Amino acid sequence: LKRDPKESQQEFVDRITHIFLTKRGFRIMDPFPKKKKTAFERFGRIQHTDLQENYLSTIPGNNHFIDLQTLNLDHHRIIGISGLENCTRLKRLFLNKNNIQMVSGLHNCYELTELYLNDQNFQDSAQGIGMLFDRDSMIGVSDS
Repeated sequence: LKRDPKESQQEFVDRITHIFLTKRGFRIMDPFPKKKKTAFERFGRIQHTDLQENYLSTIPGNNHFIDLQTLNLDHHRIIGISGLENCTRLKRLFLNKNNIQMVSGLHNCYELTELYLNDQNFQDSAQGIGMLFDRDSMIGVSDS
């Protein structure tokens, strides 16, 4: 993908639909200093994001990714699902090899057809039973 010399930086960024940042050592996705947007919020038309094998403990702010269809967050330290409320077009969510104890926050993901939660690390689960599923999230997913 090359930037046309006639287009602005934002126009170029708006054309990007895929982000692949695997094994980059990310621990957090905070806003830039003195900015209110995270790096990912600048990309408004993202459809596919692959961030597997980093060190995230939370799902990066995806509230601006209304076109997001695939999100791969395999092999992180994520303990809960949140920040996907505006990802209504999400079809595939990969959360294998994390620490997820509660599946919630998927109630607006009406197009979700694939949810991968294999190999979760249930260290000292508060309920002692592994993974729990939020009723509203499962109703939203089952309706898709």
